[in-house]
This record gives sequence, structure tokens and C-alpha cells, in this order.
Amino acid sequence: MAWNFGEEIHALSGFDAGSTDTTDTGETYRVHAAQWLTDGAKDVINVLSKSGPYIDLMTSSNTLNDSTPTLTLNNAKAVNVVLYDGTRLQECRRIKATSRGRASDINDLMNYATVSDPVYWTNAGTLETFQTPTSGNYAYVETLSYPTVAYNDTSISLFPDEAEHLVVLYAAIKAIEYMMLSEEDQEVFSPQLTSLKDDYKQGISLLVGGGAQPAQGGR
Repeated sequence: MAWNFGEEIHALSGFDAGSTDTTDTGETYRVHAAQWLTDGAKDVINVLSKSGPYIDLMTSSNTLNDSTPTLTLNNAKAVNVVLYDGTRLQECRRIKATSRGRASDINDLMNYATVSDPVYWTNAGTLETFQTPTSGNYAYVETLSYPTVAYNDTSISLFPDEAEHLVVLYAAIKAIEYMMLSEEDQEVFSPQLTSLKDDYKQGISLLVGGGAQPAQGGR
């Protein structure tokens, strides 16, 4: 049976990530572990989303048409927006929401849009395109979201399998830094902390540098 992330954090740092005991800050060990894991996933995504081979494993595809012409992002980030012009998918240019009224103004060279040169904007968390999507001229929007990771999770959805251990390393680093705050002799943790930080940096470098190939059909 595979360990969950909390058990891995405990093994790496000694921090009892699955405990319901309350820490000095008033939160349980589980709450701290979940926050560090969630922060770690965000940190890794911010790095890997800039690397072409991994972006496809971390995005969701949304279709816009007559029945659903707009997309509520819910804190997700649009990373690719295209509109079908009847022949091919055309990349949508992003414009400011304050300029959306000019998308239909043929005299506005910067913001004017057509079905073959479409635009999109976001306003109050909602993404819209122009031309407005229809069944014949549908749009695809790829979005990137930051996951919430629990201490007892064993995997992360829409996340490269080979990067999950980096999330655990990030959380273990934060756990040791937390424990150091109440340790008089902080040098006790220094070798362990240095080793974990080195492992994290090397792991990031390996993935970004192309030393590892993305697993196909990730979770």
C-alpha cells in the first residue's frame, strides 16, 4: 500500500503530518501539512507551466458554444484560447476588458476582431471571446488551476506523476523550518534541511532541463 503524502513528510522530516494534535500556532499538524503541500504544488506548477512538455498535463479543456458562450474561471488561469473559424482553429488575442466594446469597431486597429482574428478578455472572473462562440464557431479554452492537496492524498489530479515527489519535498522543507523555530540548537536540522533543499532544486532542474520525459496520460 502506497504511503500518503503526510506519511512521506513524516519520513523525510520527522514532522507528524497526520497528527490531530495542535501546534503552537493553534492549528493541527494536518492543517499545516496540507497548506505546505498546497503551496508546494503551486510552486511546482509555476515552474513547470513555463515548460512546454508539462503544460498539457496540467490543464483542463473547456468548450464554448451557443449554450455556454462564456467561461467562469473560478481562480483558474486561461493559458490558451482558440476559436474555430469554420476551417481551422485561430488563436485568440487577449485584450483588456475595458476595450471589449471596441472589438466590433472596424476603425479600431488594435482591438477590432473577426472570426479569423478573434480576441478574448476576462472581466470579474469571466472569460469572453469575440466573435461570440456558436455551434459553428466554437471556442476552446485551456485553463490552469492550482490544486488543494490534503495530508492524506496519494496523488494530485492534473499534475505530472514524476513531479509529485517535489511537492512532498517542498512540504518537508517547510516542516523542518517550522520545527527549527522551537529548537534552541537549530544546527541539529541544518544538514537535513540542506539535503532536502538540494534534492528539491535538483528535481526541478531535471524536469525543466528536459532530463525527464512527461508521463503520458497523467492523472
